[in-house]
This record gives sequence, structure tokens and C-alpha cells, in this order.
Amino acid sequence: MKGYNYIIVLFWVFALSGCIRDDGSGLDCERTRISFYYYGDVPGQCRFLEKSDNVTLFVYDSDGNLVARRTKSGADLQAHKGVNLNLPDGNYSLVAWTNLTDGTEIHDAEQLSKAVLGSAAYYAGDPIIHHENDRVYFATKKITVVQSQFRDEELLFDQAHIPLHVHVTGAAAPATRATAPIEVDIVNLHPQMGFDGASTSALKSVYRAQLAYDAETGDYVARVNAFRFLNDNDIQLKLSNSGGEICYKTVELADFMNEHAISVEDKDEAEIAIRFRFNNTSVEVAPWEEEDIDPIQK
Repeated sequence: MKGYNYIIVLFWVFALSGCIRDDGSGLDCERTRISFYYYGDVPGQCRFLEKSDNVTLFVYDSDGNLVARRTKSGADLQAHKGVNLNLPDGNYSLVAWTNLTDGTEIHDAEQLSKAVLGSAAYYAGDPIIHHENDRVYFATKKITVVQSQFRDEELLFDQAHIPLHVHVTGAAAPATRATAPIEVDIVNLHPQMGFDGASTSALKSVYRAQLAYDAETGDYVARVNAFRFLNDNDIQLKLSNSGGEICYKTVELADFMNEHAISVEDKDEAEIAIRFRFNNTSVEVAPWEEEDIDPIQK
């Protein structure tokens, strides 16, 4: 009889800890189901899987303390575009980021008010950042959980980066594949973002565009993923010789945007494309037309 009772007790322990649904689709105790969506500037057309290689979800309680962290790979997202959570009754804040790699570090994630992410090169103290930021997308939402009820929540993502496409034409060919005679620095970019999705405005860094030479056209192209910024900004693009001794052209990005009616605040999928053209002894600057942008660079 004692053995029989022991078996019954074990059965209930495993049943309660496993919480297996009758249909085998998951854990019955995971009653909060989060689904991921990204629409960008195309309402009604979800493109989350198209834009996301991975996603990391942070769950904070009502006091802002981290209570759960989940990461899903691209393969996992193909199978299930979301996360199921087992949370006690209460109010929670969800924060999620996509496409994080080793180039991005997360600091102070245990407390929502202090949590930040940013360039690993910035945290390493590099004066010039050579690694572009990840193509991060961001989402946040407050939810209320009642354990006795199933709850379906949609987590909507926004583009948290702005691609800066740089095109240089008329410069000399590189002496070797690894050395270009020119360099382009983007000055005063934000190297860090808070978990509210806003760039840390007090922090500024210099990003060096990784120029790729096209032997067929004789042009250089690069892309830098900048953390989100506003139309009113102090960002500069500086075109110099290799080593920076000679500055050929400095562009105040805000002035360039104003002159060419470019805004990053009226759309989610904002991007800026700029062309430097060497013309005898001067350098001309103009927008780089959308159709000229290499799809691989977008």
C-alpha cells in the first residue's frame, strides 16, 4: 500500500510540474502566449520572419526586476513565431530585441530602469568603431497576467536602427584589396540604446564605414547601421584620405537632410543614402538614389 501511495504522489508531482496539454501542443501552465509581429510601413503585411534572425525577450515584474529571459533562433521562429510563458499573477513589462550578435552587448539587464545595449567596441573603449551596429528591431508592452486564464498578446516591433548607405565615386583604386586610399567617418552616432528603445543621447562615438571597392564601377560602397536618431542631430560624415591627414569633405547630416527633404521621423523603415563624388579638385555631395543601392547593402 505504501508503494502504491508513493506512485500516486509521483504521478501528481510529474503532472503538476509538466503541465502537459491534452493535445501535446505545449505546457498547459504556459498560459501567457506572446506572438511577434513587424509591419514597418506596410500595414497588414507581417514581415517579422523576413527581418529577424533571432529574438531575445526580457520579462520584468511590476518593480522592474528581471524575472525571465528567452532567446529564440531563426529556426525556432520558423516553427513558432512567439514565446509561451508561465508567469504568476501580476503586471509585467515585456522588452524584446532582434538580430543581436556578439557585436552587441547588454548591460544591467537585471533592472529595467538601468538596462542598456550597445556596441561591444564602444564598451571595449575603442575610440573608433569599425564594426557596424546590428540590425536591431525593438518591441515593448505592458501586460497583466491572471494564471487561471489563457492570454494571447501581440508584441509589435519597430525598426531601432537607421541604415546609412555611403557611396564614393571618383576616388583612386585601392593599392591592395585590404587598403583604400580614403576613409569615411560618421561622427556623433549613438553607441548605446536604453530598454525604452531610445538612443542614449549623451553618448557619442565615431563609426568608420567599412568601404568595399567595386572593380567594375570603380566606386566604394558601405553601410553603417546607426541606432535611431532624430532629424535634428549633430551627426557628421567626414571623407578623408587614409589616415585622416587630409579632410576632403565634411557633411552636416541635419543640413543635408533638410536640403533634400529627408526625414527619419515620418516612417519606421527610415534610411539615408549619400553619395560623395570627386570632381577634379572638389567633392560634390548628393543623395544616392534608391534604385542605385545594392540590394545586398540594404
